[in-house]
Amino acid sequence: MELNEIISVVTNLIGTIAVICLVFFVVEGTKSLSKIKGDYNRIRNAIFLGVIGGIFGIYATLSGSAMSNGALVSIRNVGPMFAGCLGGPIGGIIAGSIAGIFRLL
Repeated sequence: MELNEIISVVTNLIGTIAVICLVFFVVEGTKSLSKIKGDYNRIRNAIFLGVIGGIFGIYATLSGSAMSNGALVSIRNVGPMFAGCLGGPIGGIIAGSIAGIFRLL
């Protein structure tokens, strides 16, 4: 493994994590805003975060980097992890199911 290859893979993973974090923090900010306005629905928010987390799980799976030895390096569990942290168990289960079904297909 060359140093250039390792730097390329790490840069790709950091970029993918940055995109996922940015979107989830924006979504979390809108959740806080809706709590202030008084139109906060926890179940609907958990389902929304689960779907968004599943989409980012798919995005992270597709943006994985291949190493020279054939190993695939990806961060496909970050989307469902954020959905679980922000949306609770309902969001995490929905996101994990979406990303897992895509992975199986």
